Amino acid sequence: MERVLFYAAGLPVYLYGFMIAVGLFFSTMLLLREGRRKGLGGHRMFDFAIGASASFLIGARVFSGLQHYGLGMLARPWLVLTHQLGLHQTAGIACVILFGLLFAYYHNLLLSVFLDAVAPSMALLAAFAALGSNVFGAETDLPWAVVFGNLQLHPLPLYMGLGYYTVFSLLWRARKHIRFDGQLALGLFVCMTWLHVLLIPVRQLEERDPILFWGLLIAAVPTSVLWVKLYSEGRFAALYRRRSRGIFRLLTDVMVFIVVAFVMTTMFYLRVV
Repeated sequence: MERVLFYAAGLPVYLYGFMIAVGLFFSTMLLLREGRRKGLGGHRMFDFAIGASASFLIGARVFSGLQHYGLGMLARPWLVLTHQLGLHQTAGIACVILFGLLFAYYHNLLLSVFLDAVAPSMALLAAFAALGSNVFGAETDLPWAVVFGNLQLHPLPLYMGLGYYTVFSLLWRARKHIRFDGQLALGLFVCMTWLHVLLIPVRQLEERDPILFWGLLIAAVPTSVLWVKLYSEGRFAALYRRRSRGIFRLLTDVMVFIVVAFVMTTMFYLRVV
């Protein structure tokens, strides 16, 4: 599949980078809104968004360069800028997490409240990034498989994109009904961990690492139990207490979710045709 989405001023704009840029824009808008709502300050959250974006891009790019060139790249750091190395998503996310911890410490923010404000935006950004990925799953004969010549592969980017968007929808709906500080952040970790566990069987054979599977499972089970325990023992915080709109609000949220999921699915299959 062609990775170049279009050319701007003679330079290629790659699909994955474009989707990350779009995701950063929308996730930043949500982050500013949540920061103001939680009293963290819109300007402060904007600073975090800029720093987190830079941390992701630099970390993902440098790690990709180290994978390609080894430690010899340290003597020629300009290779990161002049070669099409791509972005290593896991390394980028790790750099964002590290930056977030340092940012919260420097600004003396309550870490659990700060992470709750960030969690929905992270899920939305992950959904955009997943849809732009070119890493497909194992061979399958399912009717929704992506066809490349004689190969029929699981649409892994679509699975992950819909999964992340589902997590975002749950977090966004729950953000005004907090029972304990850190509920959204811990819920994000739990949901994403289980999502990766469930998707391991549809990955390429060489990516089905038993160590990774058991590591994710060991992380998912106790954190899930912890989340349920804290949620069951907590009470709705007065700051986020709202009058329920009942079944109408629920139906509206479900319809919005279905429409967005349909658009995501349609756009994905249009780009792989």
